[in-house]
Amino acid sequence: ESPLKSFLSEHVNQFEQEKKWGWPLFWQGTIEVTFKYLSEMQVRCFEISSSYGLNGWILATNIASDEQNA
Repeated sequence: ESPLKSFLSEHVNQFEQEKKWGWPLFWQGTIEVTFKYLSEMQVRCFEISSSYGLNGWILATNIASDEQNA
């Protein structure tokens, strides 16, 4: 899990570039406004890095494990 504000700061240029294409839907125009928007919804940030080449990130309001669903 990564701090949400740090994640937004690291990717602000990408979000600003892609907003003209309607992505990402959560982007609210600035780091501060987006952070407030996502925090109010209790969104958490998970960054993925794997030796198999799977890299990326997920923003989610909750996660479920097999133990929680059992």
